[in-house]
Amino acid sequence: MLGFLPMASISPDISQSASVTGETAVRNLGEWPYVVSDNAHHSLDGKENWADLTVHAGQTFTLSGNASYRNLKVDAGATLKLGAGAIRVGNITMESGSKLEFVNPGRETVIIADGNVIWRAQIVNSDLQTVAKGFKLIEYAPGNIHIEGNWAGTIHARWCDLALERIQRNAYGSFVAKKIYLGNGLTIYRVHFSPIPLTDMV
Repeated sequence: MLGFLPMASISPDISQSASVTGETAVRNLGEWPYVVSDNAHHSLDGKENWADLTVHAGQTFTLSGNASYRNLKVDAGATLKLGAGAIRVGNITMESGSKLEFVNPGRETVIIADGNVIWRAQIVNSDLQTVAKGFKLIEYAPGNIHIEGNWAGTIHARWCDLALERIQRNAYGSFVAKKIYLGNGLTIYRVHFSPIPLTDMV
């Protein structure tokens, strides 16, 4: 599902060799069939007082629970592990050559960002469809989001232009943005945000 809010006059910008499985639609806020947000412009209060986190090359760091960081940076050669829970971040920079691993793929894992997002990480989990069911990135700040490497999850960035570029062949998830651009050769497989309940985990 690709969704565009709130203007009905725009349409997907899909490269000639890109494809989407499932529905591609332009919807006004009142027509959107899923509860994603109210109509307000939110922000993360107090983020200027949070600590910075940099994961350097050769390091592995695990984030889970209700962590909050002003700036999150993952260098090339570093690995970030995401556990279940909600993480609040001002700016996110995941460099090309960095790795991202979901500790509990399919469990509800949400990143709420309020700043710049540079996402070039490689998700190392083998089952990206399961990852996509449980992962959501919410961006409060206006601007541009460029996703590279690979992607699995929901992106809700209603104030942003979202570009899925130079992704390795396939992306999994659902996307809401002011405008969405799909790069050459990309196929998107629709996966709705539907986390696996804790009681269903083995």
